[in-house]
Amino acid sequence: MTETPSRDTPAEPTVTLLRLKTGAAPKLGQHAHGAIHYELLADTNRQTLLLRLTGNDGGGNHSLELVPFSRLQAIVAGLPPDSRVPSRVFRSSFRGRSQNNAGFCCLALRAEGLLFPVEGKRYQHKVAGDWENWATQTLALTGEPVELPVTLVGDALPVDTPAPLPVRRGKRKTQPEEAEDACPA
Repeated sequence: MTETPSRDTPAEPTVTLLRLKTGAAPKLGQHAHGAIHYELLADTNRQTLLLRLTGNDGGGNHSLELVPFSRLQAIVAGLPPDSRVPSRVFRSSFRGRSQNNAGFCCLALRAEGLLFPVEGKRYQHKVAGDWENWATQTLALTGEPVELPVTLVGDALPVDTPAPLPVRRGKRKTQPEEAEDACPA
C-alpha cells in the first residue's frame, strides 16, 4: 500500500529559469536511430546560459542536470587550435555519471553549429563558430519562464543566485494545538 503524501510535506523547492530554445539532434551511432533532445535556458537576469539534455529517443541514460555553457566554453578554450575534439573532453562538465552525457552534449553543440564533424571520424569533432557571440545571441532570445527542481540546478547557477530553502525530509513533528476556549473539567 502506498502512503499518500501529507499536506504538511513541503513540495520540492524550485528555481525559475527562462527556456530560450529547445532542440533535437540526430544520433551518430551506426545502429542508432532517433535523436537526443535538449534545451537552452538562462537565469532570469540573463547572465548565465545553461544546457540541459531532456530526452533520448530509443533509450540510453543521460543526466537531466543543468550545465553552464561557460564550463563548455572553458574546456574548448583550453584545447589546442584546430585540434580534434573527442566527446570525452566534456565529461567533467557533468556531475551525473552517465557515459552518454558527453556524447549527447556534443550532439547538441553540433546542432547549434558550435562543433562540426571531422571527416572520416564519426565521434570526433572540431570547434566551429564564435562561441561568445553565439552565447550573446542565445541569451537575447525571447524565453518562457519554467520552474525546475533545485536538485537539477545543482551548482550551475552563480553563488549569488537566491536559492529556495532546502527541503526538510522525514515526518514533521507537530504539537497538538491547545483549544483556547476549552472548558475546564
